[in-house]
Amino acid sequence: MSGKLALGTVQFGMAYGIANTSGRPDRQVVADILALARGAGVDMLDTAIAYGDSETVLGQVGVAGWNVVTKLPPVPLDTTDITGWMEAQITASLTRLGLPQLYAVLLHSPDQMHSPRAAAIARALDSIAARGLAGRVGVSIQHPDHDLPAVLRHMVPGLIQSPFNLLDRALVTQGWADRLQAMGCEVHTRSAFLQGLLLMDTATRPAWFDRWAGHWQVWQAWREQTGLRAPDACLRYALSQPALDRCVVGVDSTAQLQDLLTAGAAPLPSLPDWPAQMQTGQTETGQTQNSTGDIDLITPSRWTLT
Repeated sequence: MSGKLALGTVQFGMAYGIANTSGRPDRQVVADILALARGAGVDMLDTAIAYGDSETVLGQVGVAGWNVVTKLPPVPLDTTDITGWMEAQITASLTRLGLPQLYAVLLHSPDQMHSPRAAAIARALDSIAARGLAGRVGVSIQHPDHDLPAVLRHMVPGLIQSPFNLLDRALVTQGWADRLQAMGCEVHTRSAFLQGLLLMDTATRPAWFDRWAGHWQVWQAWREQTGLRAPDACLRYALSQPALDRCVVGVDSTAQLQDLLTAGAAPLPSLPDWPAQMQTGQTETGQTQNSTGDIDLITPSRWTLT
């Protein structure tokens, strides 16, 4: 299953993730992680201009021969030459990375596909592919049911990246992954561990998440019943989906990467009833849940942890 993994690199450029306690790794650790990943058959890196100096770090370590996906920040509102702006951004990324071409370039903000400039932005992305700066272009989305209709209204993407995990399953359950695959679009997922939330226990999970206490009780009981660790269950679930091409995972040590390579190497037992319990009915605050579960729970930008 390692061929379906892509290595996320946000941790290389900044401290990231609710469960991150070690900060960002140094250059030698990054080099060791890349060497271990490549030796295990992982050939894709996922980064972004907004990930601190991640692109610079990757370029310094050396990523020749890797398939690299990067993401563009939002196009400034006062930009009149969108294509020229994108080309300048991507050229700078290629320089930092030390590469002649990117595997794919994605919009980092799906909100721009809901704006009046969506058609112009889509045309500019297509021109990036036509010029050979990237093999594919597409969008990194937040919520499939909300974002994909807008994206598909303006372009046929070559790659879509979306959250997907045991709590946020709309990409598959709503049929989006199958539809994208049928049109030749690669589907990459992120947030298999929901930024580390699904790996935390009662002692380390922030009190803000106590409103979903019933969820965590079912989650823990199922893992105790199956004998599966949280990383094993989360990663195997994402990797087991045939319509999903890649699963982006981030690590900040070779030990973490080796653990994930082992975690994803076995099949996942049949899921119990608990996903339905987590995703039906109403939230504890009375809000109706959508097809992907409680929007406050599955969307890290909505978390209030301070």
